Amino acid sequence: MAKFCTKCGKKLEDGQVCDCEKKKTGAKAAKTEGKTVATEAAPATGIDFNWYANSYLDIIKGLFTKPIDTIKKYATSKNLGLGIASMVIACIVMGIFQYCLATEGTVSIIKAVGDMAGVPLGGLSSSSLSAFGFQVDFIKTFLQGFVTSAATLAMMALMIYVFAGAIFKSDMDIRKAFALVGVVAVYNTIIMLVTTIFMYISGWLMLIVLLVGSLFYAIYLLQGIVAASNLDHNRLALVYVPAVVVTLIVVIYVLPKLFA
Repeated sequence: MAKFCTKCGKKLEDGQVCDCEKKKTGAKAAKTEGKTVATEAAPATGIDFNWYANSYLDIIKGLFTKPIDTIKKYATSKNLGLGIASMVIACIVMGIFQYCLATEGTVSIIKAVGDMAGVPLGGLSSSSLSAFGFQVDFIKTFLQGFVTSAATLAMMALMIYVFAGAIFKSDMDIRKAFALVGVVAVYNTIIMLVTTIFMYISGWLMLIVLLVGSLFYAIYLLQGIVAASNLDHNRLALVYVPAVVVTLIVVIYVLPKLFA
């Protein structure tokens, strides 16, 4: 007499065991895995602000715990939008930093120099400088910082693509290059915020945090180029150094003419 599975009704031969439960379990696992992947990739359509916010917070955490793994995870062509959003946030913070540097930062540096020269300037403040005609326009200063930061990040991404992708034929397209620079820019944003805080405490602490943070930023970007592509390690310097040099030339010599 023919036998049938009591769960799915499939006809079974003598001694045969139905595998419907295994298939069902596998389908659930595949569905769960699909959901996990979907949460790590950028939304295909529309703008999911929750995804962007959660991803940004995950990058902040990851850059201080597992920086290389974090860069590999988010520096992909599909995360171009996240990279651009991170760049915009970095540019906004840089604009604020430049304004604070032009006001309170100037006071902190003057005080630090005065201390070195044995001339205490404890009573010096930004308001006292304004009495001597030292005025800083917020809008103009902010926009200068924003545009300079945007140009620097965009040019760096473009140069990484040109040298790593176009010239040395590594796995680096223009979208991935912008995503990479955007991910690393999250670290730079944090450094600028911390530096701005120390600006109101001590000029020397401000300079130390800025220098150390800039060094780590350069190292993270260098490691990120390797992590996000299959670039030969022997060619890493041939990508990184020219990219930095061209970017500095544009920022130092071209941008000032635009603001002149």
